[in-house]
Amino acid sequence: MADFNKGIVFKVADGKRVRFWLDPWLTDDVPLCQKFPNLYQACNSKDDLVADVAGENEEWNLGVSRNRMWDREIIEAAELLHLLENFHFSQIQEDSRQWKWDKHGNFSVKSMYCGSTDTIHEGSSMMQVSLGSCRVASNG
Repeated sequence: MADFNKGIVFKVADGKRVRFWLDPWLTDDVPLCQKFPNLYQACNSKDDLVADVAGENEEWNLGVSRNRMWDREIIEAAELLHLLENFHFSQIQEDSRQWKWDKHGNFSVKSMYCGSTDTIHEGSSMMQVSLGSCRVASNG
């Protein structure tokens, strides 16, 4: 299932279907809860949608009370808010998911296999083992 999730690209338009912390939508293939782990641990609502965190006026409320923010949370919050400055909603479209391992964005078993094997063996050398011919003894 982890390989399947790596193949999904979340496109946020209105923010009503993508989870702010848990779905990888703003940064490359990484959910915000992993990119900003200290801030995520300090936030009150871990399952909010992007639209919920943005609010009606698109003033981002990360759901962290000031008394729970230490230096590392403040640094992560500043970095996250900087990333969010460049994000803009589209009220005429809905959020969508696309399959990144197919040029048309459609899932297929072949694209899943190719994408997941590339992910598994990325940066490592594959070892090929030849067993030759094997004999199996039978009971009988």
